[in-house]
Amino acid sequence: MAITYKGNCEFEITGPGLWKTDVLGLDHYSEEWRGRADKLADFLDSLRENAAHPEFPGVFFVGASNDKNPVFPTANLEYVGFRSGKPRAPLYTPSMAVQSAQASLNLPDAGKSSVETQFYAPSGQWEWFQYTDPGDTPDHFAVLSTRNPLDKKIRWSIKPEDPDATTVSIGDYTAAMNAFNVVEMIQNFEPSEVVPGKLWRCRCTSVRTVQA
Repeated sequence: MAITYKGNCEFEITGPGLWKTDVLGLDHYSEEWRGRADKLADFLDSLRENAAHPEFPGVFFVGASNDKNPVFPTANLEYVGFRSGKPRAPLYTPSMAVQSAQASLNLPDAGKSSVETQFYAPSGQWEWFQYTDPGDTPDHFAVLSTRNPLDKKIRWSIKPEDPDATTVSIGDYTAAMNAFNVVEMIQNFEPSEVVPGKLWRCRCTSVRTVQA
């Protein structure tokens, strides 16, 4: 038997949507729409994949499902992103590692010498989201502590190449310390698309070390 509909039976939203936030800080938004069964296909076809929500432009359409009701089906629309339109602050997990650096230097008193230092180098894992394509190089991560790794050095070793050199002066140690520069290194940059072409999740390792 054919179904006869009366009144406005086009797909309409049934009420306020539902917000949830996952462990990564992403907002998930869902809406329920209901209408006549013979209009369901046209309604679903009208939805543009990855399109921004008209009221919350920081979240994007990622999929729809329906309850298969043969008369008045309900379609559930899913969006993901950030309700405020701004990604949450970057997450930083700090760590500390023992590193070493070596160089051949010409020192004031000891002359040409092999210099080695060991130090505690701050490092950490960064994770953040952004609405622009990050490409191959991260351009959005907070700066590590400005503390010089050499402020907490473990040891210095200066070995003159001249076998007759017996004295390594304080000036030699000062010159050796001044020869090493602090370097910020970004490693293991891993961007991935949360919503293709709209929202990216990025991770990298940041290491503060020294080089001569």
